[in-house]
Amino acid sequence: QRLLGAIAWRALETGHLIRGGMTVGPLYHANGIVFGPALLEVYKLESQVASYPRILVSPTVMQDKDIRRYTDGTFKDHDGLVCMEYMTNVLLRTDSKTGAHNPDVRPWLDTLLSLIAENAKTLKKEGDLRKLAKWQWLSAYLERVARQKPHLVASAAPSKV
Repeated sequence: QRLLGAIAWRALETGHLIRGGMTVGPLYHANGIVFGPALLEVYKLESQVASYPRILVSPTVMQDKDIRRYTDGTFKDHDGLVCMEYMTNVLLRTDSKTGAHNPDVRPWLDTLLSLIAENAKTLKKEGDLRKLAKWQWLSAYLERVARQKPHLVASAAPSKV
């Protein structure tokens, strides 16, 4: 999850969002060729189901007791789908290799909220409701994390988009 958080916050710095899927299963991977049922499943999760900037966890993962123990950093979203919780690492800008993080969350949170508000304003003006929904989802996700972990963002209050 540290790696996922690092990828997400670096993408956010450039105004991009990420989404994807996580599963287990047969996969062939050699000499630049990748195929198999696991690849097809995560492709469907990302392209047809995820919709928002979230990483969905396949039911296959949640049904496997041995693998499920590695998914403590998950949450059930509003639609009942299980997602990886990466926003804490985004807020802390956790280093994917060392686990070190930046304890000064406020300036980054302010920047992130400003970016979300700017993008939402532009997308509303352009009438791009599909992209707007993704940024609104991110805003709600950020607010949820801030409410659940107030010690991280003590002096910062997320604003509605």
